[in-house]
Amino acid sequence: MNKDELINYKDHKTQLITYETWENRVTEYLGIDFKLIDVWYKKDYRDKMVCFLEIKHNCNESFIKNAYNIKHQKNCPICISKMQVSYLHAIICTLFEKYYNGVEMEKDLGFKGDNDGISRYDLYIDDYKGKPTVIEFQSRYHDGKEELDKRKKQHAIDLGCSFYEFDSRDGDILKVAKIFFPSLESIPDWAYENVGKFKKTDLSGVQELLNKYYTVEKVANALNISKNVIHHNVNNGNLTKPHDHAKIVYNKKSVIQLDLDGNFINEYETMYKVEKNLGIKIGQINLKGNVVYRRGYIWVYSSNYYNNNYSVKNLRIGDQKVYQLDLNEELINTYDSPKDVGVNLGYNTSDISSCCRGKRESYKNYIWMYEYYYNKKYKKQNKTSQN
Repeated sequence: MNKDELINYKDHKTQLITYETWENRVTEYLGIDFKLIDVWYKKDYRDKMVCFLEIKHNCNESFIKNAYNIKHQKNCPICISKMQVSYLHAIICTLFEKYYNGVEMEKDLGFKGDNDGISRYDLYIDDYKGKPTVIEFQSRYHDGKEELDKRKKQHAIDLGCSFYEFDSRDGDILKVAKIFFPSLESIPDWAYENVGKFKKTDLSGVQELLNKYYTVEKVANALNISKNVIHHNVNNGNLTKPHDHAKIVYNKKSVIQLDLDGNFINEYETMYKVEKNLGIKIGQINLKGNVVYRRGYIWVYSSNYYNNNYSVKNLRIGDQKVYQLDLNEELINTYDSPKDVGVNLGYNTSDISSCCRGKRESYKNYIWMYEYYYNKKYKKQNKTSQN
């Protein structure tokens, strides 16, 4: 969320809950690994003020959360978005690697899972309190697999292992850590700093593909990561899209520019290139006949043009340039559309359109004509006079 959209609590005179109260609630709901940085307010669609909290995690990342939803925020969302395992999983593994020998992750103990494939154990310690020990970290991916998990647990016990399991969605990291390391008062900073090997998202690779104007969906498929991870990192400034990313990505069809008689003028790689080079916004070409008129030109998708799948006779001309002439038929000015005339001169748009369509001869002592009819009438006269 962009802070520019928010009002700081110091500038909001009618705050209902004090900063100190929110500070206590962050500690109460999230634990000592989270710290309140600032309090913000924003108007919602009902024009009511909603409170947001800026919170910092021990991983040194900060995030903004709706204040009334923090009780449901069990983990740092930025850490979660970058990890291939839960943060609880990563921290406990890191602690065991620091204090014990014979620690292995993804240990194969010979258990066969679905389709008779190998199902590994999350964490194995060769000697914890005199016994080999297995720790499993459950998540939503285990929902509905209770029978498989029971068999997996029994297999480890039959091998003589102590067995522990924790649900990453419910676990307080410090609380779980104290089961194995009772003297810990808090999770040490080095534990947070050494979970890098669990990170699954190569942000440099994502950034490279975004710079090549890949869609988020294509990046996610190419790197086998979640679209939500990419969106989250974009929203938090870890990734940036080129300023014209949306325009180019979502206007990838090449288009053909024709004159009013249907003669080829030019081809553009994307609609964005048309807007950038000519200042003409085309929009979607989905009218009957597969053509659209913009600024005195006919536009058709290249695929329809080369397959001859378009028809100029179905052209809608109501959005052409408008020519303003005096009653002696001398050109005075041109406008982008009848609406543009109304904006600049304060004239009634409907009356202008009626003149342009030939239903009225004049309006406000002026003749009004669409560019198509103007060129058709006066260019023809010019050619006749030249002959």
